[in-house]
Amino acid sequence: MKNISEYLIKEPIFMMCRDFLFDSHGIFNEKYELINDDKFALDLFYSQNIPSKYIVWQDRIENEVAKFTFSKDYGKAEDYIDDAIKKRTSFHSKKNLEYRKKKLKNKNTKADDLYFEIIDDIYHQMKMLSIQRYIHGVVNNSLLEDIFQVIENGYLPCGMTSECNLCVYDFKFLMRE
Repeated sequence: MKNISEYLIKEPIFMMCRDFLFDSHGIFNEKYELINDDKFALDLFYSQNIPSKYIVWQDRIENEVAKFTFSKDYGKAEDYIDDAIKKRTSFHSKKNLEYRKKKLKNKNTKADDLYFEIIDDIYHQMKMLSIQRYIHGVVNNSLLEDIFQVIENGYLPCGMTSECNLCVYDFKFLMRE
């Protein structure tokens, strides 16, 4: 384990316990490409079949995670963040129950639907960042650290251009519909 604080290691997972995760409250970085269509944002997030201007997002993330997956400290890192994972699991269970109740009453929004479509994958990315921080400390210019910064500012990181600029989606586009 690198010599950094417990909070700094677990911070990405704790961030996942915020009620308003994607509220675009932070400063928008000009190096990001803003995606204003939720369907295209989902395509960039999940699809292998995207325009050539973009990199396959899930592949890029897995390449980043592969840098530390086989570390001898990987299992120790998972054990170390276990309490944060339990807190996030409890938070998510409550939030998911609220969503299902809203959906039964047809009171769910498009923003709710998008959130629950992507949240498990975003959580996985933040869990991997906590593990990376445990093993290597804070890694400047790491894709996972960049994803964290985007989420911390209230945007959804959904892809990457071939020039390695992050693509971000603002949930406020759904609120305008």
